[in-house]
Amino acid sequence: MKRLSKHINPATILALAALVFAITGGAYAASGGNGGGNGSGGANASASVASAHASIAKKSKKKPAPAGKPGPRGPAGPAGPAGVTGPAGPTGPAGGTGPAGSAGAKGETGPQGPQGPKGEQGPPGTTGYTEFLPSGKTEKGSWDLTVPAANPTLGKPIAQTSISFVIPLEAEPQVHFLQPNAPAKTTECPGTAENPEAAPGQLCVYAQEGINAPSEIIVSAHVFGARISNNPFASDEPGGVEYGSWAVTAE
Repeated sequence: MKRLSKHINPATILALAALVFAITGGAYAASGGNGGGNGSGGANASASVASAHASIAKKSKKKPAPAGKPGPRGPAGPAGPAGVTGPAGPTGPAGGTGPAGSAGAKGETGPQGPQGPKGEQGPPGTTGYTEFLPSGKTEKGSWDLTVPAANPTLGKPIAQTSISFVIPLEAEPQVHFLQPNAPAKTTECPGTAENPEAAPGQLCVYAQEGINAPSEIIVSAHVFGARISNNPFASDEPGGVEYGSWAVTAE
């Protein structure tokens, strides 16, 4: 009964009514309707049936039945085939420099390699000693002179001192004595008492300071050194002192 009730709606009711009307109308037409036999009753019945069908069709098309509730969702279908690989995109910008990694652990020391072949011996070298001071080379030193008491024989104070060249010269140099108040730096003696210098072939004796110094200093040189003395005929007082530096350059 429940299954039948699902199919009953206004359209089916009208269809049933039209069917009943057609049956009863057809019977009426067959009997002549109202006792008449001219067939007018059958024609009217047929017209009525046609009108009923048209009305039913019109009403049945007027409004469809409401849709039922949607059914439960079905299971997911199988995955489709993989699509075609698209073209490669453009290269992105370079990333920034990452932080420096930590220092790795110190590796183990490898085994010692084999000893290489012995090299050839070079020619014997020369010693640092030379018989004479090489040309353009300079030797330097210091000196001091003290005036003693008068010599008993001459009755005059005789002061003298000597300087020695560590390496002899091949030729005697020209001698220059520069007093403390002498002009600084000359062509032959371009240095000072604090930094003595001498041009090639020159011996420069620089006086730095003196107390009651001798009035006249005499310098005589040779290839091994030089002697510095006062003038014995000068009237120098005993106790006078003078000192300084010297420089000699080989020619």
